[in-house]
Amino acid sequence: MYSINLSFGRPKNVLTTREEEVLIEVVKGLNNYEIADELLISTHTAKFYVASILHKFGVTRRSGIIIKALTDGWVDIIQRC
Repeated sequence: MYSINLSFGRPKNVLTTREEEVLIEVVKGLNNYEIADELLISTHTAKFYVASILHKFGVTRRSGIIIKALTDGWVDIIQRC
């Protein structure tokens, strides 16, 4: 089992708080419907936030969000026992 958290060393003032919450869910592999359900927002709103993160990260796919989040220090993945 793994826990995905925002890194303390992540860049500041790039993503909004809500975008950071969506980022964690994208890294977990959730689709827009699952993100909406998890964060209690509409599917349309989830899509909007994912699109905003794609733009801010300069990538075109969700996989690009995950790669950038991991390689640029946005998130920490911690193995839990």
